[in-house]
Amino acid sequence: MVEKHNVGSKCKVLCDTEGFPCKIVFKRFFVSLPAQRNAFLNRCRPYIGIDGCHLRGEFGGILMAAMGVDANNGILPLGYAIYEIEDQWSWGWFLSLLHEYFDDGRKVTFMSDRQKGLITALLIDMAYCS
Repeated sequence: MVEKHNVGSKCKVLCDTEGFPCKIVFKRFFVSLPAQRNAFLNRCRPYIGIDGCHLRGEFGGILMAAMGVDANNGILPLGYAIYEIEDQWSWGWFLSLLHEYFDDGRKVTFMSDRQKGLITALLIDMAYCS
């Protein structure tokens, strides 16, 4: 529905249908909107801050977010995702979707607090894109 009603959006949902017979189990979700993409590509510095935090509700999970900085030093949310666990594979999926949606050929600086698996995933993504 996100992509249908907001043309140009990037939205991915990953579910597990094999591990649980006759059930569809949510695993991952990613979303970024075209307004965020246009703002980053046209008005923001080539800088992306990425971070994750644990969700303490009934279902748990990890919220991952990517932020840009605009010309007025304001924070621009670029995309976010909800994952089942925090490891190099989930960070890799998040970073590959960000790269696919926001890549315009320019070099970008990343900042993080070295979340679990993030450095490995970032190095793998950089090697893949070179």
